[in-house]
Amino acid sequence: MLEEHLGYLSDPVRIDRFRKALRAVVKAGDRVADLGCGSGILGILALHAGAGHVYEVDETAMLEVARDTAARAGLQGRASFIPGRSQRVELPERVDVAICDHIGYFGFDYGIVGLFQDARRRLLKPGGAVMPARLDLQIAAIESDRYRQMAEGWRAEGVPAEF
Repeated sequence: MLEEHLGYLSDPVRIDRFRKALRAVVKAGDRVADLGCGSGILGILALHAGAGHVYEVDETAMLEVARDTAARAGLQGRASFIPGRSQRVELPERVDVAICDHIGYFGFDYGIVGLFQDARRRLLKPGGAVMPARLDLQIAAIESDRYRQMAEGWRAEGVPAEF
């Protein structure tokens, strides 16, 4: 888990795009929910963009990493840490912005569509924003001997035909 989050944090293009997007969306004093916060980087970027308070929500031990990171950054008084899955927690108040980066490889495979539907219904103030607000999926066909061999492996002797 730590290795995965280190990969997120060490991608300067990704961090810069989130930083710019948060600056465009977050208004001074906004309340923000970082859903599935992991290390808490998006919440910290939201606070740097002017958010008044961030609710960091995560069901894993990464919530403690987010808490420690906020403390080291001097932001602990501006962030609350809520253990649990976003669809099952209650926030102390409705928020202006809900952020989440659970987009997976195809933009929907980590359940972000359902997560944001729930956030709009239960967590956001009327007129609140979700980020990302939309996902563009771009697909390109490729040909590869390696992947062709992997696919043909499913036809190998001993593999049931229905697979």
